Amino acid sequence: MNVDLKKYEGMLRKVSAEEKTLRYRKRILVFTGVDALALLMKNGIDAEQAKCIMQDLLDESILFKIALNRKNTRDCDVMLDQKFHEEHKYVFADEKTSNTSLLICGAFVLIILSIVLFKMWPRHIQQRAFSLMMYPLGGFVAFIIVIAIIRFVLFVATYFVYPPGIWLFPRLFEDVGFFESFVPVWEYHGKRTKCKVE
Repeated sequence: MNVDLKKYEGMLRKVSAEEKTLRYRKRILVFTGVDALALLMKNGIDAEQAKCIMQDLLDESILFKIALNRKNTRDCDVMLDQKFHEEHKYVFADEKTSNTSLLICGAFVLIILSIVLFKMWPRHIQQRAFSLMMYPLGGFVAFIIVIAIIRFVLFVATYFVYPPGIWLFPRLFEDVGFFESFVPVWEYHGKRTKCKVE
């Protein structure tokens, strides 16, 4: 690629852009040809040369022209026609990766490697890590067992005193998410509360 095109690409990375979705999958930053020309002309390039630069960037597949979806303007798709027009919208072929995302990815790789290499850790560190993992897990299991006993005792007591009986956390053992297991807090026996489906 031409060194000058690389320089102009760096300039255009600073153009004001809005976020759209490419083919309903990937979030991209989209800018208009007018904004790109204005930025290039602000850097001392005349209008005709700026248009030629934009066309060269399209020809080298550094930029792509996109078309917005008519039904949903948040969605877009790449156009086959790659001729530069000021009123059309454009996107860079490759998105620059931020340093924070690289650091987060590196941290995840280190965490996964440390878990995979657990058997190679020194023995006393293995024992401490095992106890740090097992005590909270054991506490959670004990918590669920205690709640199960309390809800059964409450049901038996209310079954005879206030029929048909009240269940505490009626969805505790159903196949739902963690937080949904504790909603609603109580319910009459035999009645089902409707779940909100998103």
